Amino acid sequence: DSLETANVCNNIGFILTGQGKLEVALTFLRRSQAIKEDKAPKSLGLATTYQNIAVILRGRSDLRGATVMIRASEQIRKLLAPQSEDMAATYNVCGLILKDQGNLNGALKYHYKA
Repeated sequence: DSLETANVCNNIGFILTGQGKLEVALTFLRRSQAIKEDKAPKSLGLATTYQNIAVILRGRSDLRGATVMIRASEQIRKLLAPQSEDMAATYNVCGLILKDQGNLNGALKYHYKA
């Protein structure tokens, strides 16, 4: 599998998420994740895939899994693109997950960063 395949899988997963087809979306995103972890670890593309997975897991109330994915995204973005709009989006998702976990102070800190 190539990085182009990974990008296509990520895009399909993103679209399916928007359509509410979360299980199928997650399958495509996990495929994208596996390819990117193998071929482009620590890439912004992998950070995007982690974030997309985090959004789905949050929607399924899997806050532990969502936290793992969004933290992985955050680490990569801090390293490669700390001042980007994508970093702000990652902070926003972090804040939403913390809110869902009942950590309102932590959520506020992330939303202020965003």
